[in-house]
This record gives sequence, C-alpha cells and structure tokens, in this order.
Amino acid sequence: MQYQDRLISLFNDPALLTAPRVPSGEGNAMTTGPRSTRTEIRTPLKVLVELCSFENVTYEFAYTVEVSSRGARVLTKNPWESNQHLTVRSAQGNLYSHARVAYCQSVDGSSFAIGVELRQPTEDWTEPQKCSA
Repeated sequence: MQYQDRLISLFNDPALLTAPRVPSGEGNAMTTGPRSTRTEIRTPLKVLVELCSFENVTYEFAYTVEVSSRGARVLTKNPWESNQHLTVRSAQGNLYSHARVAYCQSVDGSSFAIGVELRQPTEDWTEPQKCSA
C-alpha cells in the first residue's frame, strides 16, 4: 500500500487517529500524548500543509486530521521530535506560522500523528489566498 493510500485509509478510520486524552509516558516524544485538558475545541478538517524545520533539515507535506486556531493534529510519514521548532504553511489558504511539536505518536508502525502548537498564525486554516490587482 502506498503512503497516500495509507493516509486516506487512516483518515477514514477515526479510531486510528483519535489522540488519547491522558499522556501515556513522560518526556518521550513517541509516547507522550496531547495534554489531558484542551483549552479549545478542535475541528475535524483535512488540510494539506507543508512542515519545515531547519533544526535538522526536515521537510514534509502532510494532512491535518483536526485543527484549531492554536494548533493541529497532523498525520506524517516521518517521526518528529517533541519540542522541535518548525514552520507550518497551508498549501491552499493563507495560514503560516512558526510552531513547535507538542507530541509525536506512532499510528500504524509506518505513520505518525504529531500535535503542532502554532505560535502566531497569520490567517485561518481554510481562508482563501487574497489576490492583489
């Protein structure tokens, strides 16, 4: 099964993508889940994003699973380090932000779900790009 097919099958099976509400470990990026209390509601939304980190020259296109104004859960093919700094840009729309990886969880042994905490997002996830005349 190719990566894109795995993404689609994982995205269509919410049980595989639901983050545990209680962290399963301490300090390890691969075992620590999202915080047990969420300050805002996440909306299920599939958005293609570009993730880029200059700390260790990591670059990847991936899809969000859930989004909020402060962050997102993103399905990636590579693991990311907890507290790794990166930039997030929506492929369509105007969202751009510096961010940090809050957690990274193995989903099916070949994909990972990461929590991305946005620092200062420029726009909404789905707001169309503005064209100047």
